[in-house]
Amino acid sequence: MEKLASYCDKILLLHDGKQIAYDTPEKIFSRDDLEELGVEAPVFTRVCRKLSVCRKEEGKRLYPVTMEQTMALRDQFPAGLSGKRVGAEGLPAAADRMPGEIFRIRDLSFHYLEHVPVLEGLAMELDTRPTAVIGQNGAGKTTLVKLLKGLLKPVSGSILFGNEDISERTVAQLAGSVGYVFQNPDDQIFKNRVMDEVMVGPLNIGMSREAAEKRAREALSMVGLLDAAEENPYDLDLSERKMVAIASVVAMDTQVLILDEPTIAQDARGRAVIGSIVRKLSDSGKFVLAILHDMDFVAEYFERVIVMAHGKVLADGPKESVFYEIDALAAAKLEQPHTAALCRKLGYEGAFMTVNDINDSKDGTAEQE
Repeated sequence: MEKLASYCDKILLLHDGKQIAYDTPEKIFSRDDLEELGVEAPVFTRVCRKLSVCRKEEGKRLYPVTMEQTMALRDQFPAGLSGKRVGAEGLPAAADRMPGEIFRIRDLSFHYLEHVPVLEGLAMELDTRPTAVIGQNGAGKTTLVKLLKGLLKPVSGSILFGNEDISERTVAQLAGSVGYVFQNPDDQIFKNRVMDEVMVGPLNIGMSREAAEKRAREALSMVGLLDAAEENPYDLDLSERKMVAIASVVAMDTQVLILDEPTIAQDARGRAVIGSIVRKLSDSGKFVLAILHDMDFVAEYFERVIVMAHGKVLADGPKESVFYEIDALAAAKLEQPHTAALCRKLGYEGAFMTVNDINDSKDGTAEQE
């Protein structure tokens, strides 16, 4: 939405096949009925609506839709809002925020072409915190997660899963423990019935047909596609096929779930559904690891962020800290989440990850420790 607001002069708003409005981004995104139409306004608009920052035209409130429009109304913003403190003094000690270790990676190196390293000497521990790996194309993100899944074999180094080195384990051997949802759902959908597709994984790892169907129904319910169980996956649109692919891996009940660009093609409802899955699985002790280019989604649903560029880790830690490591983000050609970037420009102190963080600050309840 932020890109549409920034680049478009006019926006056509459709719902159930009917034209609702055709107007400027400012007027479209200032409508009061967007939520019921399944549309989420840009972050800047939502922040300004919460803080009653607007301009008036013909008696109507129009909220900013871009950073530039927002900063033009800077004098309307309240002074002194503060979010979570960042830096060593403001975040819990590492021992307090490190749940059980899932993967231990040591001196990991990989190349597709000899003498052209993709990863070289990588070392890190991955624990149960929901973790996002971010970086531009070619940073080594997908290579890393494919090594964790067994789709690739390291040139050197080790990957410990629990206490076992899985560097030479096959995909089949890891299938019951590590689930992987590809970026393109069409790369892993091959049945002509949604229910059959979602049951493939559970059956292949040894579940009974009865247990597999139960898990498949639960997974389809989680992604909101239980009513589509009898349909052909290829009759569904791309966003729904992505949900089928997610359901097919969730149904396997693996300890680890790897998601490659899960928000591609998703609208506001789909993003919320995927976010709820991340939270639900994390709360149940599963490890969710995702590759993402959507910084706002990362800021809302993930706890730990790993910034990669050219096969190296440039920053790694709690999102409230990593998203304020401006030099590392710049080196990786990444931007802060929109809320963080706006609050930084406004001079607010502390970390603001989402629009709700501003609400908390406004009410005087933002976490200060």
